[in-house]
Amino acid sequence: MLRAPERGLFCMDKELKRKLNTLYTDILNGFSIRTTEQFGQFYIKHFNPFDAGEMDFEREQYFQKAISKGLPTEKENLEAAIKEGFWDKDAENSMYDLEKTIVNMRATKNKLQLRSQKMNFQKKIDKKERALEELLIDRHEVVGYTAETFANKKANEYYIYKALKKDSNLKDEFFSEEEYDEMHDSDLQELISLYTLFTSEFSHKNLKRIAFSHSFLNLYHLCSDRVTELFGVPVVKMTFFQAEVFGTAKYFKSTLNNAKHRPTEEMYQDPDLMLDWMESNSGTKADIEGKMEEKAGVSYVGATKEDLKDLGVDEDSTISFSKEAAKKGGALDMKDIMKMHGYKV
Repeated sequence: MLRAPERGLFCMDKELKRKLNTLYTDILNGFSIRTTEQFGQFYIKHFNPFDAGEMDFEREQYFQKAISKGLPTEKENLEAAIKEGFWDKDAENSMYDLEKTIVNMRATKNKLQLRSQKMNFQKKIDKKERALEELLIDRHEVVGYTAETFANKKANEYYIYKALKKDSNLKDEFFSEEEYDEMHDSDLQELISLYTLFTSEFSHKNLKRIAFSHSFLNLYHLCSDRVTELFGVPVVKMTFFQAEVFGTAKYFKSTLNNAKHRPTEEMYQDPDLMLDWMESNSGTKADIEGKMEEKAGVSYVGATKEDLKDLGVDEDSTISFSKEAAKKGGALDMKDIMKMHGYKV
């Protein structure tokens, strides 16, 4: 069983650092160890694409069983709700429009170069996401219990059954089928809560933190981009956590190698800022390098000091329109602006 090094993660509070070191170890091992007062110690397997395929098969089996028992589908209940006036097509169309809008807004945000612009744009995305969430809640209440609801519930319970193992070999389930089927609802809910907490710990943000840590990057560089050297398994057998961390580190390495301006120390402390930097860096590099090489002065409209620092731009080399306007009595014409950017007029 692998043990994570005590050092190497970013400067952060000790509790979070300890938690990330534990998660890092779990990712390398492909499992997590948990203990409860009632059930004692057990192992939670980190799933891979083969496991996901099995879960999809089981979900389809449960869905067909629900249909055979007469449970309506989501589509059938939705059509009935619209016919009876509990829901309408306008609300349905609004939901799909919001989903498309959010996807487009995220793509637009990724193209923005300034951190301040990204932060302001994210607020607009958050507002749209809240509106979509409210619609989805209303829709769920109207549609009610369906064959899909039953299938998802049973598949999730089966998911947990297959995830809990007796030991680190991850071969034998912790419960027998009979024990699991006859489990009291309160005990099952306890396991569901524990598994939900487990998955929340491996959030995208924490996985990015681990991928950007010196501990993981050092291993990544040593393995020369070879998955088998790092995790000891072919790509198709990597757990989803391993795949995300490996992919993020690979993306980071490629972007960093091609970037003229390195991430700031502040970015290294915040994986969200680091991801924003990576997504916009290619365009930023081409645009800014060209401008800086061609002209003596470059203007960044609306850029804050933090934005300029992120872009690797010396604040002294940028143009302040307000200062230049003051020199001209408070106003600039087009000729003045062109001169500021190096044009001969």
